[in-house]
Amino acid sequence: DKGNFNLVLDHVNKEKSTNGGQFSASLNSIEAKQLNLSMVTKKGKPFELKDFNVGGSDLSIDSLDKAHVLQRIKSNPTLYVNNINLSRVDEKSALYAYGIGYLNGGKVVTVDSFRFNPVIDRDSFNSTLKFQKDYIQVQTKKIRIRDFDIEKIATDSSYNINYIEVDEPDLSIYKDKRIPFEHGIIKPLPVNMIGKIGPRIHVDSIRFYNGTVAYEEFNEKTNSLGKVFFTNMQLRLRNIDNHEHGPADSLKLRATARFLDTANVSLRFNESYTDTLAGFLLQIRIGRFSLPAVNPVLMPLANARIDNGYLDTLELKAIGREYLAHGKMRMLYRNLKVELLNKEDQEKKTLLTKLESWAANLFVRTNNVKKTGTVFTQRVRERSVFNYWIKILLSGAMTNAGIKKNSKQEKKYKKSVKKINVPEIPEVDL
Repeated sequence: DKGNFNLVLDHVNKEKSTNGGQFSASLNSIEAKQLNLSMVTKKGKPFELKDFNVGGSDLSIDSLDKAHVLQRIKSNPTLYVNNINLSRVDEKSALYAYGIGYLNGGKVVTVDSFRFNPVIDRDSFNSTLKFQKDYIQVQTKKIRIRDFDIEKIATDSSYNINYIEVDEPDLSIYKDKRIPFEHGIIKPLPVNMIGKIGPRIHVDSIRFYNGTVAYEEFNEKTNSLGKVFFTNMQLRLRNIDNHEHGPADSLKLRATARFLDTANVSLRFNESYTDTLAGFLLQIRIGRFSLPAVNPVLMPLANARIDNGYLDTLELKAIGREYLAHGKMRMLYRNLKVELLNKEDQEKKTLLTKLESWAANLFVRTNNVKKTGTVFTQRVRERSVFNYWIKILLSGAMTNAGIKKNSKQEKKYKKSVKKINVPEIPEVDL
């Protein structure tokens, strides 16, 4: 009762012939607003769309050219549908997409906003778990998808998309590590993960603008909650593909962000599509910042505190594979002083914690103005690629701080290569 339909005709011609009447028409514009659609899916579930709009302009119809009428309509760049709102809520999660639209010209899909979240709070969520699982919440503002060919998707179930752009994505992850970890499941690296996607897919690029990522963890050793977050994230992921790879094809990631609202971070990641050992190049740069700024993360997760110190620069370059990673890192800093904390009360200082802190500072290099550290770590294949990246970064921090010696790490690397029976990793230069 509230929908409306508008039609503007340029002309209509109708003629008589031996084969019956024939006609042609030219429409300046057609528009239908606030439409409702109700149907039942193949699985017998109801599906509804409410208050959406469709329309277009410059449409031509000719009864003598019936075979091409549908083709003309499909190729008309002005055809559109918009104001579609979709939601899916079940006993576990809720997904909402608001203001979905499609413009035939450029085959552009837009979404005004998107949101996904569990339907219960995180404590209730964790109470249902047998093993650790991330509690994930996602929301975005505008999403734009170009070259989304609906007809091709419907006919051969393949997705070939020019780009996807997402404004202000906000990702929040929480994990309770007091819950047992599920062993025996190998987590694939990014390229192998893409390869497990069912339909054929190719996306030239995905871009995130002004994103935020927050990770919270309840640590089982310190019995405390730690949080790390990145803001002002700009990210570009290129060449997402799960078929027809050439020898030089690779997945490429570029990202910049603010770490804890304190330091500028940049990351580059290239992973080969054809390397059977899933080889990748990882590069990380971190700009200047005062090291005590990491204490809100360090204290609950490592039961330690940085009392003093300033990072001048950090530069990492490493090649990783399915089983291990090797490379170099330069972490230049000044006046580093650490303190080990009481497990029962982090603010309470005892003779034991003072002695432990004194001993720790004997082993930790107070200043590093020129030394470069070896990067070596073996991958825990049951953990995610992000865990792998963190282990790579921490291994370089250990050698730069003098906690581990470069020579010993190089020996461990050589021994691991022989034990696993994999080729040596090429040397990298910073």
